[in-house]
Amino acid sequence: MATISSFDLQLLKGIVETIDEHAAINLDEVEAEDRKIWQEEKQLATQSIVNVWLPWFLGHDPSPSETTRASRSWKRLEEAGFVERIEHAHSSRVAQLFLTNEGRSAADDPAIAEAAATPRSKLDAFLADRCELSATAEVEKTDLYVGYVRWCELKNLTPVSLVEFDRQLLAVPTVGRVHRMNGERAFGSSLYVGIRPRETTAA
Repeated sequence: MATISSFDLQLLKGIVETIDEHAAINLDEVEAEDRKIWQEEKQLATQSIVNVWLPWFLGHDPSPSETTRASRSWKRLEEAGFVERIEHAHSSRVAQLFLTNEGRSAADDPAIAEAAATPRSKLDAFLADRCELSATAEVEKTDLYVGYVRWCELKNLTPVSLVEFDRQLLAVPTVGRVHRMNGERAFGSSLYVGIRPRETTAA
């Protein structure tokens, strides 16, 4: 199975929800001028097919980078066997996708989602949930890693090794690594700067 990201899984869940919503539409409650469109959408949904319009999914008009990201996401989902792109519409912002049984299972089963999640997506989620990025922030390297491991345990995720954690974290542009020697800072490996744990009151 292709390795997919948390964004890919979010897109996959959106596809499942949309198909289910469209399949359940009561056409008698739809305005007459819109009935033909929704009749087509409902018919597609009963076949596990959906028109995915990117501005609807994002909630705003996509930037060129977001359009590229979504296109790559659909490709990874297709490589994973979760969807099949049966028609590429006139614009790259719209795609017609067929949801496979494997795709529906992956959207509903946390174990499948975990197996498909990339290590990088786990770190991104940890940073968003438990950390603050600031030029004046600092934290002991091992303390932050311990916090990451505990967070993964709470989320039923498998943590990466300390070496991999260090590599991924230092890829964040605003995060650095130093050590203290005689009360002064020098290049080393014991302290992260530019990041600190966020105060939390609950798991």
